[in-house]
Amino acid sequence: MINSFNDDLPYDAFLVEQIAGDLLAKREPQTRARERIIATGYIALARRFNNAAYNSMHLVVDNTIDTIGRGVLGMSLGCARCHDHKFDGITTKDYYGLAGYFHSTQYPHAGTEHHRQRLNFVELEGGGIAYAVTDKKDASEIGDTRVHIQGEPKDLGEVVVRGFLPAITPKAANQADIPEGESGRLQLARWIASADNPLTARVMVNRLWALCFGRGLAMPLDDFGAQGTPPTHPELLDWLAADLMDHGWDIKRTMKLLVTSGAYRQSSIADAKTLAADPLNKWLARQGRWRLDAEMVRDNALAVSGLLAKPIGGASVKPYQPVGYWKHLNFPKRKWAPDSGVSQYRRGLYTFWCRTFLHPSMLAFDAPTREGCTAERTRSNIPQQALVLLNDPTYVEAARVFAELILRNGGDTDAKRLAWAFERALSRGASAAERDILLRLARERTEHFAANAGAAKAAATAGEWPVTTALKPEHVAAWTAVSRAILNLYETTSRF
Repeated sequence: MINSFNDDLPYDAFLVEQIAGDLLAKREPQTRARERIIATGYIALARRFNNAAYNSMHLVVDNTIDTIGRGVLGMSLGCARCHDHKFDGITTKDYYGLAGYFHSTQYPHAGTEHHRQRLNFVELEGGGIAYAVTDKKDASEIGDTRVHIQGEPKDLGEVVVRGFLPAITPKAANQADIPEGESGRLQLARWIASADNPLTARVMVNRLWALCFGRGLAMPLDDFGAQGTPPTHPELLDWLAADLMDHGWDIKRTMKLLVTSGAYRQSSIADAKTLAADPLNKWLARQGRWRLDAEMVRDNALAVSGLLAKPIGGASVKPYQPVGYWKHLNFPKRKWAPDSGVSQYRRGLYTFWCRTFLHPSMLAFDAPTREGCTAERTRSNIPQQALVLLNDPTYVEAARVFAELILRNGGDTDAKRLAWAFERALSRGASAAERDILLRLARERTEHFAANAGAAKAAATAGEWPVTTALKPEHVAAWTAVSRAILNLYETTSRF
């Protein structure tokens, strides 16, 4: 995934690989075979329901359709599993026509040792294996799907021919287009990523716009249907979508176009009249401001302190986590052993993810559980977030190392050090009120730690990062208190 975006793989090609990369790898084994097989993790690693007493395969298919619908098409399709969609022109028959592509797909299993023996592993060139989906080996299992009456697989209705959604296009990818013995998933993927599909490009540029401006031109990001809000600037949305397709689905080019625009380069500071007229900034009189996503809150603290490790790729890592946080997890019991060395300071993107019990720091800053598709995260403002920034071992260590940077590089007076710290953390100088509060904190903490050598040593050696021995512990401890305050500012954890 990361390499695809870094290498600027065209978005249409990226989508086809995510949905049907395994089938492409079979047809074109000499072209990105390894990457294409790995890409199908997009639909292979959804939730698994291994209930032998209940036909749970339909739940896996429903999850896949929901992910593609809300994640790629900006459409909530799940309603039509049980009844005709109440708001959009999607019938139950349309839903099961789409489901036929995935009921004809063999998913990897997970869970017991018995299931592990049945895993659909694929050997990769150069060593290693990957989960993969593929069309079912038994051609008799490939075919159209019966309607599940009211969503129940035990109560079957008429057979529905596989096909794309007529509400989106009259040029449905239908049974006649699918070669015999194939699920049609590759044809579906190519249609989804085609210029004839009116949704995919619009949904993507709307998401890119939201990354740059804090909200999409159309809201919410995962509902372009009748229940969504019409775009504030429909001509702009259409133009951006056409421009993306006309230039080879080049995501980097589109991002450059957005961030060099006059709208993007505005200040987020506005007068009271402008804020009152457009509180949500729908009409773009200013740039937006919002709290960073959970992973980036941590990344930012590590970057400010100089701890952030920047290598790309590799296995998941385990940063500090409260002892005993996993003690109630069963099947199997497990323990969290934090990594050491460079792995401790990798980007939040690489943090090991327990789907239903995610890292507590991530949870505090609204990261989703990944039990289902999440197109848009909530952004809360709760006291627990301040407690995380003050007390989580990652942030305590980052504050200590930041304090050492301040003392080494900030100058020979507290005023100079504070000015240097503000420029590094916030790219601005401190206000008079901020200077008074933080310089007083520095003086008080220096006096306190000078009289409490044990406390000073503990604060000045927090974390596993090597200590700068040339600095006095009471000075490091005092400025750790100051840097903790700076790292806890709303401005530090927000995008202005």
